[in-house]
Amino acid sequence: MLMLQGYRAHSDFSLQRIKEAIFTSSDDVSSLRSEYLYLIRFKYELNISKEHEARLIELTRSKKKINDADIERAAFFVRPRIGTISPWTTKALEICKNCGIDDLEHI
Repeated sequence: MLMLQGYRAHSDFSLQRIKEAIFTSSDDVSSLRSEYLYLIRFKYELNISKEHEARLIELTRSKKKINDADIERAAFFVRPRIGTISPWTTKALEICKNCGIDDLEHI
């Protein structure tokens, strides 16, 4: 599975409101951030070409490829329910196939 780090998911104002709603004054929270994370699963376990990886980073407007150390630093993730297939996912797969990346199963 390829994991790509996207850009900010919330504005500073939205993050402040989330922080105020979730944490109390006794919680020791110095910062809060939210970013998009793209999980890309392939039909077959294979090494993705550098060309396809670069194209996926460009199509998702991601910052970089994520490694295991990046995942370990995250406090928690929010994601759709298991089995949820959104219209965004369906369209993203179609766009990738039109760009020559045929071996994707799910984004």
